[in-house]
Amino acid sequence: MSLPVMIADSTRNRIVTRVFIAIVAAVSHVSFVFSLYILLFHQNILISWKDPRFILFGWCLAESIFWIWSVVNYKYQSPIFDRVIPSLEERQKIKADCLWIIDSSPNGVIQFLEGWFMTKKRKARIEDLQQGNIKDW
Repeated sequence: MSLPVMIADSTRNRIVTRVFIAIVAAVSHVSFVFSLYILLFHQNILISWKDPRFILFGWCLAESIFWIWSVVNYKYQSPIFDRVIPSLEERQKIKADCLWIIDSSPNGVIQFLEGWFMTKKRKARIEDLQQGNIKDW
């Protein structure tokens, strides 16, 4: 089994990714404007359902309705997440536990770092860790 290949991080790939994200984000807005334009200025298209423009209008109208529904649904039913802040006692205990692990043996620092990082389903070895891992942590 091979590992998935990541897209290389380059300026060109970032630009291409951003362009496609912008296109996808613009679909609902363009659909809404197109539907509104047809309803206001070209209602004769709505007479013949065999006209390809009618099918395009139907798709854009469905896209617009879904977009409006999702925006309204998000605004009025947005989830409120409780802020989870450990108490002072919990934070002091975590700090004391970390210091105990570090001070408990000569390899305490290595054991502490290895305990925070996983590679696949096992603890990472200190040799597997890179500066970026620890910096991000």
